[in-house]
Amino acid sequence: MDKSKDDIIKDGGLHFNFVSDPCLPQTLHLNWICISYAISQGVPCQVLTKRADWLKSPSVQYALSQKNLIRVGFSLTGCNDLEPRASTNEERINAMQILHDAGISTWASIEPIIDPHRSLEMVTKTVSFCDHYKIGVLSGKKSYTPQDIRHFIKNVESVHPKSVYWKRSIFEFIK
Repeated sequence: MDKSKDDIIKDGGLHFNFVSDPCLPQTLHLNWICISYAISQGVPCQVLTKRADWLKSPSVQYALSQKNLIRVGFSLTGCNDLEPRASTNEERINAMQILHDAGISTWASIEPIIDPHRSLEMVTKTVSFCDHYKIGVLSGKKSYTPQDIRHFIKNVESVHPKSVYWKRSIFEFIK
């Protein structure tokens, strides 16, 4: 990071991460030492997690205090039964609200859409304290139709989220 800091900043910072969850109890301390170091060097960081039990950990306090350099996202599928070791979607939503109320930029990954109704529920429950959404469809076999997704898009837009990034998978599915 030290050698490429300027390029990393120009590209929007560091993302922690799609390979694992940076808030797993086993790796929380190590990941947040890295996040805190990057932030101390002026590098913005964003986090994506399915965990909600880490907010009061001493390891995260410095990074969370640097509100202009940290963004925290939660994966919200609305399907707790399919994510057995993750915090429930309700716990993640509550953590998101706590962070947003503390002045930290929040975002949600509504991907994959497993059930459009549950995904819409995740958006409607968070729209007042989620700053950005990233939304994409399930790869492989789906139990919904392109028309279901068109209807989903219309319903999401009707609740007026602040910002939405529709993933290419959405548009490829509804063409």
